[in-house]
Amino acid sequence: MTKRIVYISLVLIWLIIIFSLSSEVGKKSDIKSKTIVNLIYDKSDIIEFDNITEKELNYYVRKLGHVLEYFILTIFILGLLKTLSIDIKYKYGLAYFISTTCAILDEYNQTFVIGRDGRITDIFIDNLGIVSALVIVSIFHLLQGTIKWKTKGGEL
Repeated sequence: MTKRIVYISLVLIWLIIIFSLSSEVGKKSDIKSKTIVNLIYDKSDIIEFDNITEKELNYYVRKLGHVLEYFILTIFILGLLKTLSIDIKYKYGLAYFISTTCAILDEYNQTFVIGRDGRITDIFIDNLGIVSALVIVSIFHLLQGTIKWKTKGGEL
């Protein structure tokens, strides 16, 4: 029961973080990502940036943020679903559905924010994080022996 409360809290806190970040006015959000870009450029003696502009790097930083936000959300949702009496074969689909629904609502929310807009491409980018989390966790469970995939010839 306490694990369930912890995971519910983690999911809710993470959703608050996601929605508060996406509710920031466009300029404020852009300043935050440009701060990260400047940190990266400060380390440019280590990493070569010959063919990438600051604007392009800012774009990639922002999109990587989408991937990481939804990767973490999906991990928390999977943790929560693990505490419930749901057959394992449904947990991954349910985690995907919940996470993707949150991504859709997040993009819809951005249509009401000054200087922001909701983009379907961002939902697909969010899905990179969602699917990555699902794949990594399922591989971890396969290696751990918690999941057994059934094939025509038996179990994998």
